[in-house]
Amino acid sequence: FVDKSMLIAQMLEQNDEGAFLYTRPRRFGKSLNLSMIDAFFNIEYKDNKWFDELEISKYSEFNVYKNAFPVIMVDMRVDAIKNFDDFIEAWNSKMFDVFGQFLYLEKSTILHDKEKQLFDSLYSSNNTERELKNALLKLCMMLKKHHDSNVIVLLDEYDNAVNSVTDPTLRKEIVDFLKGMMSPPC
Repeated sequence: FVDKSMLIAQMLEQNDEGAFLYTRPRRFGKSLNLSMIDAFFNIEYKDNKWFDELEISKYSEFNVYKNAFPVIMVDMRVDAIKNFDDFIEAWNSKMFDVFGQFLYLEKSTILHDKEKQLFDSLYSSNNTERELKNALLKLCMMLKKHHDSNVIVLLDEYDNAVNSVTDPTLRKEIVDFLKGMMSPPC
């Protein structure tokens, strides 16, 4: 067993509200590290003792972050796609799974009825490209309002959709979509 919990401390010391990109060769533990980050920050795991014997537990200044945030975890891996419609269909399926983790928002006493209706409409597998581009942003906004807390978004296999495509035109369409999704309007 290798204790990698100080990766979390390193992130927080660098910037506790930042964006981080970890690139490593295949089979180098990126997904495992994301699972650890999810376990540490995710409010859904409140009161767990998973980190009590690990190195990070020796630093009480990080306790305020432990299980304090809603976390959205997205595995961006997609099966072989032949065209952009296949990609949109795959992304619809991804968002369906992601939204399914937060069904409690439908009963939130903090969200307005319109926000709950938006949640319900995005929690389908029949969204348009435009709706899909904004789905994560909308979910973040709803979670932030419901929990009165910042939201952590973890994207695993972020390069899979692009790297699995050989057609340069299709690759550009996917990159443009992902760029639009990750660069929401101000």
